[in-house]
Amino acid sequence: MAEPSPYKIIAVATTFSPRFREVLAEAKRIRERFPADLHLIYVGERNEETANKFRNVLTELHLPPDSMVHYEQGDPADAILRTLAREKIDVIVAGALEK
Repeated sequence: MAEPSPYKIIAVATTFSPRFREVLAEAKRIRERFPADLHLIYVGERNEETANKFRNVLTELHLPPDSMVHYEQGDPADAILRTLAREKIDVIVAGALEK
């Protein structure tokens, strides 16, 4: 019998950076090894454009289309930390912008 995953929730913190798809692909790879729910954290307004971007990339990468998207406000670091604590997220996947 397979052991249960040590992770229940994996989250991706995103800004729709140029590496957005690569970061989500890494979350997908982790989920394939450790089955868990996928949450997305976006610091910014929810609107039709952002909802469509999430819907399209989830479909493109064959990720669950009903993945929870948390639209947060405020300082990005604070907003991400609040979401991690509130949602009891076990693993976060985030990318960095090249300078």
